[in-house]
Amino acid sequence: MEVIRHTENFYGKEIPEEQKQFMFRELKNMEITRFKYIIAQHYRESPYLPKVPDILNINKKLGYSQVKKDSELNKCKECNGTGYVTYKKQIDNGTAGKFINEYGAVCKCRKKNKYEGWKIADQEHRTNFYTPYIEEVVGG
Repeated sequence: MEVIRHTENFYGKEIPEEQKQFMFRELKNMEITRFKYIIAQHYRESPYLPKVPDILNINKKLGYSQVKKDSELNKCKECNGTGYVTYKKQIDNGTAGKFINEYGAVCKCRKKNKYEGWKIADQEHRTNFYTPYIEEVVGG
């Protein structure tokens, strides 16, 4: 509602109550920061009060490039933002010979937590599976 009041003040006109309710019903799933961004864009483009089709049209036209840029800036280079990295380990299986297995570990960025299956409270779901930190595996 704060954004609606600012919009009314900016244009010097009041949005009818029915139109406010319609806006709320149609736009209730939109994030408030996104809505504010769209309204700011509408200020630049139009001298008239925004209506729902105007808002939806601007939303469609803008896309989500800004959100993608922000997430790319915060993305870890080693794990590509997943929180996990893979490493390979050579295992000597005696008579079967040597082979290389690929495993997963928690990245240095600590986006994910270390998993230790033997610490699970539920006895039925306890396992010996774990995901170590990458520093434990590569020694650094």
